[in-house]
Amino acid sequence: MSAADQSAWRDLRPRLLSALVMVAVATFCIGAGGVAYAVMVVAAMAGMAAEAARLFSLAVKSWRGTLYVLWAACAGLSAATGHWRYFALFCVSSLVFGAPLCAIMCVIISAGTALLWLREATAWPVVFVVAVVVASDSSAYLVGRLVGGPKLAPRISPGKTRSGAVGGLLGAMAAGGAVAALSGLG
Repeated sequence: MSAADQSAWRDLRPRLLSALVMVAVATFCIGAGGVAYAVMVVAAMAGMAAEAARLFSLAVKSWRGTLYVLWAACAGLSAATGHWRYFALFCVSSLVFGAPLCAIMCVIISAGTALLWLREATAWPVVFVVAVVVASDSSAYLVGRLVGGPKLAPRISPGKTRSGAVGGLLGAMAAGGAVAALSGLG
């Protein structure tokens, strides 16, 4: 393997190690449900808000950035404690952060609330969502690295390739089909 090929794969080991930890934690929390699952989802919502804040150059350690992260966590806590009626209020009132951050906050709140709601009866819908997302991301990474080719959107994400996008789609379809077959619901 050439030096260029090796450098293209240099991030594989940390990705695999972090994935193993996340899979173990997520498996436990999804299986346990209840408080463990709610804590995981609320933490994920806060993490997504922190990432969105950084994306828009909003320092997470500033009072405004901290408030943005707490906004997502409070919305998640509200849903986790059964106060679903505040869903729209958290979304609309996040307009105080400006339209772009409000739009992202609404996506974060919608995704987190949906994951909390999906786990109410059985774990299979959540397993389906997680499997599709993980398979899509992993397949896109592997196919993109192996096949390469033209960039998908170089200004937005310079490392993404069209071949990776196709690989991600096919991986997501395979994982979704597998979970549906295993669950007996498909």
